[in-house]
Amino acid sequence: MIKNKKLFRNVQEELLWLINTDTGKYILGIKNREKIVEVFPNGWKFYLGRDSQKYYFQYEFFCYEKSAKILIPFLDYERVLREDFGPYLGRHLGIEEKYKRFLAYNNLEGHLFLEIPQVYLVDTDYFAGAGDGYISGPPNATWATTRDAADGDAIAYTTSPMFSRAAITGGTYKVTRGFLPTDTGGIVDTDNIDAAVLKLFGDGTATGNVDATTVNVIQTSQVQTDSLVLADYNNVTFTDGGSMNLADWNTTAYNSITLNATGLTYISKTGFTTIGALIGRDLNNSAPTGENIAEYYSSERALTTEDPKLTVTTTAAAGGTAARMSLLGVGA
Repeated sequence: MIKNKKLFRNVQEELLWLINTDTGKYILGIKNREKIVEVFPNGWKFYLGRDSQKYYFQYEFFCYEKSAKILIPFLDYERVLREDFGPYLGRHLGIEEKYKRFLAYNNLEGHLFLEIPQVYLVDTDYFAGAGDGYISGPPNATWATTRDAADGDAIAYTTSPMFSRAAITGGTYKVTRGFLPTDTGGIVDTDNIDAAVLKLFGDGTATGNVDATTVNVIQTSQVQTDSLVLADYNNVTFTDGGSMNLADWNTTAYNSITLNATGLTYISKTGFTTIGALIGRDLNNSAPTGENIAEYYSSERALTTEDPKLTVTTTAAAGGTAARMSLLGVGA
């Protein structure tokens, strides 16, 4: 993660040029037409506009290094071209030709490869392993034994989907907690965090909602942000950071949980925001009377258009960032 952050800082101008093209946004699955003014290994930052006093921004962060996974192979490809084929390419090293190669590399204009040599790269691990996943408590006939256990009974953070659950089936209580650590260290320290939304994509499985309950955002303190251990089951706070009714859960689209004032305090500007998702009955320590469950995709999902993501809206004083925004070509 640190290595990729340094790389992205070093080639920020080049990356911004590429991802603000229609091709760049298409490849990254970005539907927002606003200009991107900063890109991170695990997300990006949109410029929304300004008034006489403030600039308005919106960040989108993912639980894994989505941008790095997609863009670094192309950067490596470009590096090989520069170092090994520069004399041969000659005029083809300009930014317009680079855009053509960007199209061709992503199979959007394959015939353009006729102008440049074929380069074959060995796959490598371009992104850090994500620690999003779930932990289930030990099933038991007593609610407190299951809910308040120090350690979990089952764990998964390398598969998708994941789920949050509070249930009783066959006289046995069952609890599952979702963990969604996300690196939000790219937020400018002087920015004000005005709003945030956790977005979870339903995996197509019908929900159980016997107790007409909720799905709640909570703060966690998992030991590592790139993995989970059974002891993380109890590394959660039972304070509501934002919720949505389970009755409104969409099983085939994004579900947006708006963080409340407490939830906004969970967001870190210097590193990982460690949050999770619980069922309301678990949060409120109210024994369920049946099945209550919400299933959603994790970052291990093959389709990057269904990853969990955290959207953060910020503002910055116009005077303090005017020079920087001018360099980015926005805010005039």
